[in-house]
Amino acid sequence: MRKLIVFLSLYLVAILSAYSEENKIRFSVFASPAINWFKSDVRSAKNESAVLGYNIGFGMDKYFAEHYAITSGASITALGGKLKYNYVATYNTSDTAIQVPANVSIKHKLQYISVPLGLKFISREIGYTTIYANLGFASYININAVASTEDTQATLDHDNIAKDIRFFNLAYYFGGGMQYSLGGNTAIIFGVNFSNGLLDVTKERKDKIVTMSFTFHIGMQF
Repeated sequence: MRKLIVFLSLYLVAILSAYSEENKIRFSVFASPAINWFKSDVRSAKNESAVLGYNIGFGMDKYFAEHYAITSGASITALGGKLKYNYVATYNTSDTAIQVPANVSIKHKLQYISVPLGLKFISREIGYTTIYANLGFASYININAVASTEDTQATLDHDNIAKDIRFFNLAYYFGGGMQYSLGGNTAIIFGVNFSNGLLDVTKERKDKIVTMSFTFHIGMQF
C-alpha cells in the first residue's frame, strides 16, 4: 500500500511538472508560520497581543509574460489574536451563552480555508536567485473557531464560538521574497507577506474587528 501511495505521488508530481512546463504554470507547496492579531475600530474592544498561526497549502503561478504571473492556490490558515472588552461580552458557544467579565483577555483561534488571487512580479535571475513581489486579495471560509479566557475562572476554555464568527472573510495582502533555484523548475521560496482584513470577523457587536497577519512564507516550487 505504501509503495502504491509513493508511486501515485511521484506520478502526480510528474504530470503537474509536465503540465506546468507546457502551459507556463508553476506549482508550489508551502508551510508558513505567521504572527496574527486583531484591529478594532472602537476603544471598548482593544487588541491585547498577537498569537502564532500558520498557513499551509499549495500555490499556482500562471505566467502571462516572462516576468508577470497571476497567482492563486488554496491553504489552511490559522488566524486570531487576543481581545479585551471594557464591558461584559457575551459569547455563544455550541451549547450555551457565556458572559465574559470586563477587562479579561480572550484568546481567539480561527481556522479558515483560504483562496488568494493576485499578481506576482519576478525579476531576472541573478545567479541562482530571483526576487519577487506579490499583491492581491484572499478570501477566507471559516471552518473552526474557539476561544479561551485568561482569567482565574477560565470562563471560556477552548469553547467553540463559531456562532459568533462570520462564515466569510476577505483581506488584501502584499509582500515579497526570493526564489533560489535548485535546477530546472525547482526552487526554494523564502518571503514575507502582510495581510489586512477588510470585513468584520465577529457577529452582533457594534465594533468592527478585523484580522491582521505577518506570514513568513517558506515553500518549494516545481
